[in-house]
Amino acid sequence: MRARTANRLASAAIGLVSLMAVSGAGAAGLGEVYSRLAFEAADGNGDQTIDEAELVADTAAGFVALDDNGDRRLDRRELQEPDAALFARLDRNRDGSLSFAEVLANKLEIFERLDVSKDGTLSVDEVVAFDRQACTRLATAAKPAATRCSY
Repeated sequence: MRARTANRLASAAIGLVSLMAVSGAGAAGLGEVYSRLAFEAADGNGDQTIDEAELVADTAAGFVALDDNGDRRLDRRELQEPDAALFARLDRNRDGSLSFAEVLANKLEIFERLDVSKDGTLSVDEVVAFDRQACTRLATAAKPAATRCSY
């Protein structure tokens, strides 16, 4: 029973993490508690770090969870109308939807930026710091989502 509950929590968090990455929402409105829960969900082996393999697994699970029609692409409807500029930047082949490869490429770029210690893994502190900075950037840009930013 505990494993089933943990899997459900992980699936929900993975979906939200992937949506945040694609939509550019960061942890707006969710704060440090959410960042830590999302980190736990992505930390597949429980070693308090996220390595590249765990990031790929987290991204794949989130992608599948968001792909409502099973076409192996994420369209704007499935992403609940993401930020248009970010969607255009991620849609590298300009076909109007995001492939897993496009989403993963973005996540790997973010992983590189987050890995401040350059040890090939992300700590919870690195993730929380990134989310806090994203929240600050939203507030500075005066985007509507910034009003829900809670760091």
